[in-house]
Amino acid sequence: MQEFEKIKKIRTTLKLTQQEMADAIGVSKQYFSKVENGHTELSKEKISLLSEKFGISLDWLLHDIGQMFYQDAKNLTFVDNMDIFPEFINNLKTYNAYIVAVGEFIRQKYPNAIVDDILIPTYKLFVDDIVKKEIVYSTNEDVKQNLLDRFSQDENLSQTILNSYFKAYVDRMEKPKKVID
Repeated sequence: MQEFEKIKKIRTTLKLTQQEMADAIGVSKQYFSKVENGHTELSKEKISLLSEKFGISLDWLLHDIGQMFYQDAKNLTFVDNMDIFPEFINNLKTYNAYIVAVGEFIRQKYPNAIVDDILIPTYKLFVDDIVKKEIVYSTNEDVKQNLLDRFSQDENLSQTILNSYFKAYVDRMEKPKKVID
């Protein structure tokens, strides 16, 4: 396999677009496309950068020796887990919607509540809902509306959220302040 074919194989294995790979090594998409099509070569500096950023074995890329990725667990795990990245992003967006909804609920009663104190009850509720019960929402607006409805209908849930908020607030207030000399 020629070098340009290997570079394309690296990109497709990592499930990156040409633009993403080009950005990662600091070249234009047009230039990177020419590299993948064998019309030009990457400089040794860019090949080194590619190897460093993505754990690519230079022996494999330049000399057909060994395997594509370094044999350390970190790089192999990264490539193996690329499939879960979209799910991770979706969960992150859902968690953000939880922060908004729980924050809105708490601020209805305590307008001066700060995010640091809101994050504790949000995290606990998110874990209970998403991780343990495997609840799935279609949109982040659904998340917010569902939570606000639950808070208004379930007094136990509302009290649990507020208790967790109070505990976070008290814990923060009881921490000794650091004095800067």
